[in-house]
Amino acid sequence: MHLSEHGGTGGGIIGALAGIGLYLEGNDGRYRGWFSIGEQGDVLPQAAVRSHDAVEDIRTPQGAHIPIDAPIYIAGPLKTVRMNGLSTLLVREAGANNVYSTLSLEAIKQYRP
Repeated sequence: MHLSEHGGTGGGIIGALAGIGLYLEGNDGRYRGWFSIGEQGDVLPQAAVRSHDAVEDIRTPQGAHIPIDAPIYIAGPLKTVRMNGLSTLLVREAGANNVYSTLSLEAIKQYRP
């Protein structure tokens, strides 16, 4: 592979190469756009959340699976990230009754694979 800069500092080459590596690894950040399932404040069965076209998997930011029967609290607009090659909705444990919550807008913006 040959990479060369044309009229700049060359910093874009490093970023482009890093992006290719992350993509090939299957963990290259957030998908564009936001979507919604139900209303903010709803607690939905995981099956209902997984049925949305944008959601291929549900995990914690650390990559852990959550119990299949764990309900999901919808904290607001949703965004998926690419994790292990899948469009993944990130959630965190929300406390009692085995409920998990989607991440806030701020937490999603801070996510780095």
